[in-house]
Amino acid sequence: KAVKKFRLVGVERDGDLKCKLNLAEYCEGVYSGDLNYQIVDYTPPGSKLYDVSNLSLAEENYRAKDGTNVSLLHVSWTLQRSQSADEFVVYYCEDGISWKYFESTQNMLSTITTIVPLRTYYVKICSASSGMQSAGTIKSLYITGKDAPPSDIPSITAVIDPTDNTKV
Repeated sequence: KAVKKFRLVGVERDGDLKCKLNLAEYCEGVYSGDLNYQIVDYTPPGSKLYDVSNLSLAEENYRAKDGTNVSLLHVSWTLQRSQSADEFVVYYCEDGISWKYFESTQNMLSTITTIVPLRTYYVKICSASSGMQSAGTIKSLYITGKDAPPSDIPSITAVIDPTDNTKV
């Protein structure tokens, strides 16, 4: 006797304890991809995705009139000459893994407003063309939440204003 594998494709209830099973002979090649089907590339001809360059992140902090502190993350980027994209997709996250969609834009800048200070934020910019997205360019920035002094001041000089001695 030969034993064949079957796949259950349907069940019909015929009565209280009777069921009719609809079976199809199992063909392993259908499920494993061994039938040598032609692989069709549906990529539009001439479509090429470019990653952005010169990705720049900057922090802005201010106190609103109601006394709350606001932190913003300004993002800008460029594309090389002769490269183009239909739009850019902006993602951000705190761990470099769990990306959150922020916006799609045709501009080469964005301002992320949902920022919490004292955290590192990762920003990923993907270019999109013909419904496809590039892998993206990633950069991170630690948000201090206040104006941090520059880290590389070689020297500082103070001069009293000769016309107003209260100004330095």
